[in-house]
Amino acid sequence: MHNTWKYFDLLIVVGAIAIGFGIWFIPNWADSPEMRRLEAIADKRFEIKQHNKEEMARRAKVKADQEAELAREREEQGLIFIAPPPRAGPAGEN
Repeated sequence: MHNTWKYFDLLIVVGAIAIGFGIWFIPNWADSPEMRRLEAIADKRFEIKQHNKEEMARRAKVKADQEAELAREREEQGLIFIAPPPRAGPAGEN
């Protein structure tokens, strides 16, 4: 049983050094100009994505309003839209 714990103290020391380096270097890296630049780029991308979502929703609403207006006009005027028949082509195309 003594051999099982032979290098446990070394493992604790190596782990403590690794954690210490992490505590020392990560805050410095997170506050670096490069990290600020990357955060600014990510924020800009997020804003663009949000703007695109809003624009797509606005366009969908406009399209739905236009289709509803067209349907209302057709209903008022009694117009019925009949799609043209499919074009006859060589056998096997349809």
